[in-house]
Amino acid sequence: VIHNLDLLIHNLDLLIHNLDPLITLMSFITLTYLFITWTYLFITWTYLFITLIHLSTTLIYLFTTLIYLFITLPYLFTTWTYLFITWTYLFITLTYLFITLTYLFITLTYLFITLTHLFLPLTYLPE
Repeated sequence: VIHNLDLLIHNLDLLIHNLDPLITLMSFITLTYLFITWTYLFITWTYLFITLIHLSTTLIYLFTTLIYLFITLPYLFTTWTYLFITWTYLFITLTYLFITLTYLFITLTYLFITLTHLFLPLTYLPE
């Protein structure tokens, strides 16, 4: 029995000795995986930090845009009002110009008719 136990222990020792390269390989793989995991974790935290910075700058940009909009809205309102008044004035001016040109045309026509009637009898003078 002791001999069999001795053989069993010897065989287990050989098995462990034969598994030693595999255990070393597994340790290397585990350490490599651990390194990759920590690297990935570092990259993820860095990306999160950059994303938070980007978010904060975006929120600052949004806030300043809202302030700018708040400041600009009255100016925009007055600008559109001024534009409306200007276009209305332009329309009234063009309408007045059209009426004036029409009146000028009527006046010139009347002048032509008047001059024609004035000088027409001269063409019928007796000989």
